[in-house]
Amino acid sequence: MKQIFRKGRIYLLSGPLRLCIEKGKILAIGKEVFPPEQISIPWGKRIPLEILEDTELDLELGENGSVNEISFSTIPQEWDNFVRKCIQTKPKTVVIFGGIDTGKTFLTTYLANRLVKDFYSSVLSLSKEKLKIVILDCDIGQSDIGPPGTIGLARVEKPVVFLSELTAEAIHFVGAYSPAYVQTEYFYGLKKLLKQGLEISEILIVNTPGWVYGEQGRMFTGKEIEILNPEIILLLEQGKELEYLAEEFTKEQITRLTVSTYAVPRTPQQRKNLRETITREYFRNAKEMVLSADEIVTGLFVPPMRQAGQTTLLNDKIKGLVAGLIDSEDNCLGLGIVQEIDSEKKIHLLTPLSDKEKIKSLQFGSVYLNPDGTEVGSIN
Repeated sequence: MKQIFRKGRIYLLSGPLRLCIEKGKILAIGKEVFPPEQISIPWGKRIPLEILEDTELDLELGENGSVNEISFSTIPQEWDNFVRKCIQTKPKTVVIFGGIDTGKTFLTTYLANRLVKDFYSSVLSLSKEKLKIVILDCDIGQSDIGPPGTIGLARVEKPVVFLSELTAEAIHFVGAYSPAYVQTEYFYGLKKLLKQGLEISEILIVNTPGWVYGEQGRMFTGKEIEILNPEIILLLEQGKELEYLAEEFTKEQITRLTVSTYAVPRTPQQRKNLRETITREYFRNAKEMVLSADEIVTGLFVPPMRQAGQTTLLNDKIKGLVAGLIDSEDNCLGLGIVQEIDSEKKIHLLTPLSDKEKIKSLQFGSVYLNPDGTEVGSIN
């Protein structure tokens, strides 16, 4: 259905929803959108729209999708103040800390969009070269760059509405949806992708998991900061819940930002549903790939027997496990869902990848998935 939206008004759009801009101009998370661009908002996501000109939108609402006018901007003024500070100082690394559902991904997207766009119009920009903005997405439970269970690295060369629109420069398979159970693998991947990110960026923005509370969360956060050595630590707070970090570092290092008024907590089930939506999309075009257990490093002992039924016990343990497909240089090429190891010692898995010649090893995670991407369970 087509609707007219008047200049100066602000709306909050909740997915599933698709819109096409027919006339006018709108602003979405710091990105200016013109005709005939389209925006698809998946289930579980919502974004603000600021109407910059009288605009005609063609809207298609899915079940529970909605468009609601709100009275003021979802972007706190202090966020814009921080953008201006970054344009002036160009910090090498900015890391964002906050609890679950405080809007870390929203802030990451907004900050990247504004830096990409506003740097060019800044009087400080004396060169026509693009400001090299790179995002390191470490929120493995709600990944946007790369599938869930991975750390992802991507360049931002133009504004985007969702980080999932970016092409991953590299991903690292962690294999779980919470870093609490895979800290060694998480920190290994963080170091590896941090090195890559610093090499290709002028400003590296790091989006972290929401594990910041309790003694273990504090220790985890401290280790992240030790590895990242950020120039600026952004604390996204509702109150003073991250005071322990503010006390440990200088005022020059710490910037405290308020959580957006419209940040809404998701239930664990809602986070799971959103994660499954992303996973289903990742495996949507997956096909069967067959690898030889004798040629691929797996860490599994596969009995050298060819009679039917002798790998049943092993298959009971690995069927449905998500695995990282790793090349000879320890880079993750993508993910697969293990289906079986047959009597010929062939590993059958579902994956969107097509070139199996580059795959030299499988790294098994702790998450079980159905072929359609829905979660079955996990190994503790």
